[in-house]
Amino acid sequence: VTRRHPKRGCAATIASIACVSADPVARGEELLAHFEAVLQMVRAVHPRAARSIALSACRSPTPLAAARRYMANYDRVVEMVSRVDERHAHRVAAQVFRSDDPLPWARRYLSECQLAAAGQPGGVFHGRGR
Repeated sequence: VTRRHPKRGCAATIASIACVSADPVARGEELLAHFEAVLQMVRAVHPRAARSIALSACRSPTPLAAARRYMANYDRVVEMVSRVDERHAHRVAAQVFRSDDPLPWARRYLSECQLAAAGQPGGVFHGRGR
């Protein structure tokens, strides 16, 4: 997988998931195909979160359906957080879209983001920049 797509940052993650399977090469190819299909679908709607959504959804037995759920969660979280603090909406959504019940997790993570932005202890930022 990593040889076929050396420039893809997600290839190493896909390979690490596949390596615990009975046939890692076949599983890696399957995951990569799922990843690419989902990425193509999601990129048009959510370019900012497309890679994260695709990487999470590619593990599912129904990756396109999983991606649709994740996109719906992402949209719900962005809508909810934007009403409170628009500057953190996409950051929060990117962290919680996988959850079956993302809104409580979004509220909790938003609180951490707000604390960190205010320079108070207890705030945590994951990912790029502030």
